[in-house]
Amino acid sequence: MSFLGGTRKPLLLGLAMAALFGLGSCGADHPKLDALEADPMASVTFAHTDLAEEIETPEGTTLGKPVHAAITRRFTFSGVEPQKLVDAAGALAVHHGWAAGTTRPRAFEASKTVGGVTADLLITVAPFEGEPALFVYITARN
Repeated sequence: MSFLGGTRKPLLLGLAMAALFGLGSCGADHPKLDALEADPMASVTFAHTDLAEEIETPEGTTLGKPVHAAITRRFTFSGVEPQKLVDAAGALAVHHGWAAGTTRPRAFEASKTVGGVTADLLITVAPFEGEPALFVYITARN
């Protein structure tokens, strides 16, 4: 079941977003997205989780406004307390060179320069369609 309540709406939404934000890489040059993709946190998996969705947004502009390169990863999980999952994912990020920033319940923030691109990382647990989900957001600042 999709969050829009049908099977056609997600496809139409995806096509509309692709038209609005560009069609992913499509052979285009997106060095900031490429830099984010090269970071281990863009492909790592976590114990007790399953990757449910991954969205990659290349840098560019939409309606004249800048769009920052970003990767969003959503994981489903069970059998683990949410804070322990965030803590373990945060520790893995630090292991991969991310400098921990602000921490708060169920969230870990960090920053890192990846391939010349300053990036922010947010790892958090939040509900998605009534179930808890682990989100990993990697966003280019510049």
